[in-house]
Amino acid sequence: MPRFGARNSKLPRLPVMSDGPRFTVITVVRNALDDLATTRASVALQDFADREHLIVDGASTDGTVEWLRGLADPDLRWVSEPDDGIYPAMNKAASMARGMYLIFLNAGDTFRGSDVLSRWARQSSRSGARWQYARAIVVDAQRRPIRPDYGLRVYSTFKHAYARAAINHQAVAMRREFFDELGGFDLQHGNVADYGLLLKAGARAQPITLDTVDIEYLDGGLSAVNPRSQWEKHKTRCDVLQYGLLKRNLDRAFALVQHGEIRARQMAKRLLMATSASGWMHRRAGRRLGRSA
Repeated sequence: MPRFGARNSKLPRLPVMSDGPRFTVITVVRNALDDLATTRASVALQDFADREHLIVDGASTDGTVEWLRGLADPDLRWVSEPDDGIYPAMNKAASMARGMYLIFLNAGDTFRGSDVLSRWARQSSRSGARWQYARAIVVDAQRRPIRPDYGLRVYSTFKHAYARAAINHQAVAMRREFFDELGGFDLQHGNVADYGLLLKAGARAQPITLDTVDIEYLDGGLSAVNPRSQWEKHKTRCDVLQYGLLKRNLDRAFALVQHGEIRARQMAKRLLMATSASGWMHRRAGRRLGRSA
C-alpha cells in the first residue's frame, strides 16, 4: 500500500462535488469495536444532516466488519483492509472524503452534544476559514473528565508550539483542499504527526477559535503526553518552523526540561499509587488480625 502523507507527496483526491456534504467525519480504527460504536452513535446523534461518516478499519478481527455490515445508515461509508498504521490510514481516509471540511474523530472520541456540527457549520459559513477548532476535554473509559480542557482561546503559533497539546486534532475542522496543500499527516513526524500538521496549518493560516468544549477525547491516544513525545515534538517544531542553530538548541533545552518534568510526574504518580495500595493492604491485614483475635 502506498504511504500517503510522506514529505513532498501529493495526496490523491476525489473531486469535491457541489452537492457533497459540508463535513466528512473520519474515524480510523482497528480492533476497538466498543469504542467505535460509541463514536458512531455520537456522529449519528448530530442534528446537522449535511455530513458523512467515513470509517476506515484496519482489517479488524474483533467483529468490527460484521458490525459495520449490519448498519444501513445513509450517512455512513466504510472500508476494511490492512494499512500501515493510524496516520497512513487517516491520510487514506482524507483521499476518500467527499466533504468540504474534514474532522478526524478517532474511535472512542465523541461530540459533546448533538448540536456541535450545526454550530461548526454556522461558524464556517460566516468566516470561510481554512480551519477552525473548538476546545476538547480528556475523559477516561467511564467518560469522566481527567484533565483540564484543551484549546487555545486566542491562537498564536508560539503558544501552540510550546503548550504541549494546546489543540486536539479531534476538535479541528479543516477544509479539504487546505489539508491537501499541507501534504496531510507527515509520516516523518512519527507519533506526533497530528501536532505537526496543525503547527504547519497555523504557520500558513490563522484559524477561527470556538470557545466551547465540543469534543470528548478518550485518553490514551497515540500522541498522548509522554516523555518520548517531547523529543518528537522538538524535531517537528524545528522542521515545520524551520529553526536555525540557535533556536534548535534553545528548543532542545525546552524539550529536555519538559521530558524531565513529565518523567518526574509519572514517577510521583506511581509512588502515590504504590503507597495507597500498601496502605490498603495494611488496613486489610489489620482487619483480619482484629477478627482473629
